[in-house]
Amino acid sequence: MEPTKNSSNTILAIVVCMLIWIGWQYYLEKKYPQPATAPEVAGATTAPQQAESEKAKQEVVVKKETTKAVVSESIQKPETQTSLENEKLKLTLSSNGGIIKEALLKKEQIYLINPKTDKGALALKVLKNAEEIDFSSVSFDIKQKSENEVELGATKQGVKLVKNIKFNPENYTLNVNINAYGATENIKSIEVFSYSQIPEKETSSFLSFSPPEHYQEYFFFHKNKIKREHVSHDSEVKVEYDQSSLAALGTRYFTTLYLNRALVMPNVAALREQGQSVLKIKYPFLENAQNIKFDLFLGPKSLKLLKSIDQSAAEIIDYGIFSWIALPLLGIMKWFYSMIGNYGIAIILLTLLVRVLTFPFTYVSYKSMKAMQVIQPEINKLKEKYKGDNKTLNVEMMRLMRENKVNPAGGCVPMLLQLPIFWALYQVLQNSIELYRSPFYFWINDLSQKDPYYVLPVLMGIAMFAQQKMMPSTMDPAQQKVMLFMPIFFAFLMFGLPSGLTLYILISTLFGIAQQLLMTNTKLKKET
Repeated sequence: MEPTKNSSNTILAIVVCMLIWIGWQYYLEKKYPQPATAPEVAGATTAPQQAESEKAKQEVVVKKETTKAVVSESIQKPETQTSLENEKLKLTLSSNGGIIKEALLKKEQIYLINPKTDKGALALKVLKNAEEIDFSSVSFDIKQKSENEVELGATKQGVKLVKNIKFNPENYTLNVNINAYGATENIKSIEVFSYSQIPEKETSSFLSFSPPEHYQEYFFFHKNKIKREHVSHDSEVKVEYDQSSLAALGTRYFTTLYLNRALVMPNVAALREQGQSVLKIKYPFLENAQNIKFDLFLGPKSLKLLKSIDQSAAEIIDYGIFSWIALPLLGIMKWFYSMIGNYGIAIILLTLLVRVLTFPFTYVSYKSMKAMQVIQPEINKLKEKYKGDNKTLNVEMMRLMRENKVNPAGGCVPMLLQLPIFWALYQVLQNSIELYRSPFYFWINDLSQKDPYYVLPVLMGIAMFAQQKMMPSTMDPAQQKVMLFMPIFFAFLMFGLPSGLTLYILISTLFGIAQQLLMTNTKLKKET
């Protein structure tokens, strides 16, 4: 094969890579619509950051609302509110519809239910015969049974509903029981609704490679199978699954999750309604199962927390096809963090560990490339001798490699081993709440977000360039010049990736250079 053809093939490969990357950007923009203003996004909305004076204003507003008569279809009583609260989560329940009006994660200052934008959670509708009775327009009586338990009751068109909500102070979970009274033989179903405002669409940055923090996703555990539905601002979302044990609506790091505890399995649906993402859970009302029971989790997507609720709940965190690698990586990283107290340092230690474990494969690759470099003059002679006869050329080249014990695929093994690790770590850094807002040092304030000044990608590009110059090469000069463009391409690619991942690749490349120097300047070189 002539040098010009080799160069053309390399350029073509680079162009294909760039087209794939641009296509991925377009795919992310369509799949994960970004919010126009993150602090107002329901489902993972940043709470107000003002000081005590602002909080006092909000309290005054709440007090005024409790004395104001609310006019709607059926509600004629003044709204009353009550709170369930611990050091992690604050919930505000409203008599108007008997809903959870507000859910605030206190440590993160994140709204899972924003009282300004969301229609709340635990709204109820009853199907009696062929008539739908909407209890979201009814005033509920609220009874504070204990510090962590509330009972809400209301009657409409001969049907009385009683919600019992018990707050588990140890975590972010509510135990919810709903009972119906009065002509229950005519009740066909009871539906539970959660609402969250759909984020406004925002034009994605060209360098934004990761999905936005506030994108919304439905998650269902349907007949022991995982179903995911991403909320798109441009397309309608309307899916239904029968007999689902788990349903959730959340963002990348936080979720509102329903886990069935009743005797019957509900049907679940995802839909849109007046700018709100709607999660609907429909219980068929059977004679022997008049009690609806479920756990409601409002909190961060912590693997440990979700597993404590149910094993299936942990599946809501999407670590992709290499989750079997991602989970051990996360465990090791958390172990390093427990000793060091900095996830950036934990990533560096994890990188060194991976490099040490894969060193035998790196050494085999190095030997293979050095051997190929030794026989390259002979290969060039064969190309000249059998020019135009590719069949014979391939046979003779394989014979030459076999006689010199050269494996042409030996140089690819470490790269193939690194790709699953790279992708698994990318999923860990993107989806693990442990790294959310986790700082490193200096200008890196969040390892789950891109480097704001692009220092790490630039350093990574320089390190990759240096490593490439050190590697044994069998390419012709023209092809080598083209390959010098690759570090620039990869550095540009990393501009939009999480800074924690860029840190991993930078340290991995630097350690690879150290290994290269070791193999070149010690007795390992003599063995080749």
